[in-house]
Amino acid sequence: MATVPSPKAEPVVIEPLTREEVAATLKACDGSRMARTRRRASFTMRRDCAVQDRAMVKRYAAIAETDLAKAHETGSPADKWRP
Repeated sequence: MATVPSPKAEPVVIEPLTREEVAATLKACDGSRMARTRRRASFTMRRDCAVQDRAMVKRYAAIAETDLAKAHETGSPADKWRP
């Protein structure tokens, strides 16, 4: 196995979402829109899984926040400082 070279991986840059993008994502979770009707009064259609979508987005945001806090703790320059 020592003769097999390891694969070269290119670094992946992950851009964090802005506050506006997060707000737009949460708004898209609602997914309501006006129904187009000819002979009936207009009404708003709701998505069946809008509540679950919003909950999942919030959960993933909390996970990302926790991961960021852990990375900040391990990579803090203050940890390497010695008096």
